[in-house]
Amino acid sequence: DTTKILFFDGDCGLCQRSVQFIMNRDHERQIFFAPLQGQTAKVVLPHSLRMNLDTIVYRRDKESTLLRSSAVLQALIDTNSERRFFAKISMLLPVFLRDWFYMRVANNRKRIFKSTCRLPTEAERRQLLP
Repeated sequence: DTTKILFFDGDCGLCQRSVQFIMNRDHERQIFFAPLQGQTAKVVLPHSLRMNLDTIVYRRDKESTLLRSSAVLQALIDTNSERRFFAKISMLLPVFLRDWFYMRVANNRKRIFKSTCRLPTEAERRQLLP
């Protein structure tokens, strides 16, 4: 199975905006998106990853699952958009430093970013998994 799936907190405004940002750059529509609270996550991810809503999880394939900053940056790289260059440079930073910044944002995300209710387009709906 080579399906790339980015799992996110479905109740988080920042997560929804991040998904939209990545989706808008994924012109080949190769990345799918699913909430950590959804059915796809129950089938694909272990319980421990589904319960940690502060962590974005990117399952590139059965052997490769990335978390937090690595997940977001690798998903951007996989879009082949112009943003992949920034993501590649950012990946050169040590993981502990990237994830420290990631967790500062994640711990305050629901206070700063309100949930959004924008309806996805038909093309976007094909990339959204339950």
